Amino acid sequence: FSWTNIGTGAVVISGSGGKLVTDGTYGYYNGGSTRVQRFALPYGTISMPSSDAIARCDGLTCMGGVLYGISGNYLAVQKSSDQGSTWSLGSGNINGAAGLSGIGDIENNGTTLVAFYRDPTSSKPRISYSDNEGTSWTTGYTFPSVGYPVPRGIVRTPLGFFAVSGTGETAYSTDGKYWSAGSTIPKTPVCVRVGIEKLAVGTGEVNVYESNDWGVTFSEMASPVVSSNGSHNAYVYWIGN
Repeated sequence: FSWTNIGTGAVVISGSGGKLVTDGTYGYYNGGSTRVQRFALPYGTISMPSSDAIARCDGLTCMGGVLYGISGNYLAVQKSSDQGSTWSLGSGNINGAAGLSGIGDIENNGTTLVAFYRDPTSSKPRISYSDNEGTSWTTGYTFPSVGYPVPRGIVRTPLGFFAVSGTGETAYSTDGKYWSAGSTIPKTPVCVRVGIEKLAVGTGEVNVYESNDWGVTFSEMASPVVSSNGSHNAYVYWIGN
């Protein structure tokens, strides 16, 4: 992938929904449904750290120099302490004996890990948190919809955290533990990104919805810079101010 400066206030939409995270030495990219890829900062050739890398990483975050990835294939959160070269399952199953199901995402605020996934028993998106580096998990919030409302993303904001499901339901939290329901996006979200002064949600209909209060309320962006991936999905990578 590449970055292009297109001006203040712009929204860049890309054809891949992966996350970019950093540990200060390397940048890491999960590409949505591929293995974790690594590149030297400030820029460099992307490479697979090793064949032992996590086979499918739906969500990725870095806390205290340790990478954490959530994977529907492995039904658990995995972590790496060697810059993505090897991965191991966390000692605490995030959802009891049932495991996870499908796409998920994970974030942190420096002390608390927050995982977003679809509960295989209720088929509802669920948020759980861990204060001990993934050793044990506590349920913080369950979204109201059933069916197949897959988690579409969880991000850090200046107020705390924001999460959105595939049905457009949203929730926000100051600490990742106690959550409030936000506005519903009237389209089909595929990803969410945070900018300097707002956050934005890209949809399957190639609309972009922006929030100036970090996820409490939304309005449709009048003229986003959109480059769809051929499947008519709007993936937001970066938001100017």
